[in-house]
Amino acid sequence: MNMETAAFRARPVRAGDESAVRDLRLEGLRLYPTAFGADYDEAAARPDGWWRDWVAEYLSATDMAAAFVAESEADGALIGMLTVRRNNSAKTRHAANVYAMYVREAWQGKGVASRLLESAAEWAKAHGVQMLKLSVEVDNIPAIRCYLRNGYTVYGVDPHVLIYDNANYDMLLMVRRL
Repeated sequence: MNMETAAFRARPVRAGDESAVRDLRLEGLRLYPTAFGADYDEAAARPDGWWRDWVAEYLSATDMAAAFVAESEADGALIGMLTVRRNNSAKTRHAANVYAMYVREAWQGKGVASRLLESAAEWAKAHGVQMLKLSVEVDNIPAIRCYLRNGYTVYGVDPHVLIYDNANYDMLLMVRRL
């Protein structure tokens, strides 16, 4: 398959995606341990039922959270994912946070991340959300550039959010007003 012209589509997560979501998430945690607050070993130890519950949560909480995946049109394989979760309180429901953004290496730079981010923005607008927030490790230049291209701006730095291999990692805080 020619990756330059490979087609993909983004869609909400659905029942039956559990195993593929698990594999995709674990791959991201393994390859990019400082990009996520979650830990690979902890996630890998979760039983299949945990992943079923995870998908089910996003199927049932339609006005509070959503999960989107990108899949290859050639074979239906999941190639990217993200989640978006709205704040709970009446005073903060105007904002939502984007989490767990990951695109397989072979698909990076092909517009997959942008399409997933736009899916999150479309969901957010449909639910009255006025801004999307996310955090990204300060040295993750490709991700920062992607977020900037997709309308996010930096509004701060959260220091020492992660400790991995005895090193501290700061996070850029970014927002996209809808």
